[in-house]
Amino acid sequence: GAPAALDRLRRELCAAEAAAGLASAGGAALALGIPAIDGVLGGGLSCGALHEIAAMHETETAAATGFALALAARQGFPSWRGASRTEERGGSTVIAGRNVLWIAEDLSLAENGAPYGPGLDGAGIAPERLITVTAARGRDVLWAMEEALRCRAVGVVIGEMRSRGIDQVMTRRLALAAAAGDTL
Repeated sequence: GAPAALDRLRRELCAAEAAAGLASAGGAALALGIPAIDGVLGGGLSCGALHEIAAMHETETAAATGFALALAARQGFPSWRGASRTEERGGSTVIAGRNVLWIAEDLSLAENGAPYGPGLDGAGIAPERLITVTAARGRDVLWAMEEALRCRAVGVVIGEMRSRGIDQVMTRRLALAAAAGDTL
């Protein structure tokens, strides 16, 4: 039935990723903490992989941003192998390890705003661990993302761009860079 087909599809996907050089070295996953979802994802979101978070409508961009930042905050949990430690700050647990890089297109930043510094502590991200970069064009955002994904000092790269398709070549380049840097 369906569970057997799903298991077969997972095995085929893992084999295809391994053949393409996209398989994560240690198979690390960023657990979301919801057993049903983590189970379907094979333990969570793969670190060293490219993931897309997209708002259905422009008015939902803040929700997508919040979700991306919540994922970035989870990097401080012991299940993520790039984390060094967490620390308590004002009643919140914040990451104290690899940095989070936020790369935004100028126009997207003007329309949606930037992450709010004091709110980052509440979300579990030490503000000094969030590095923000702005770029004039979407292709510059993609270039900066590719470079940052290869950097070992960065644990999570968030690229914010206005809605438009990214070609398959750039998607492949970003996926390979994420795998090379073991970066989410």
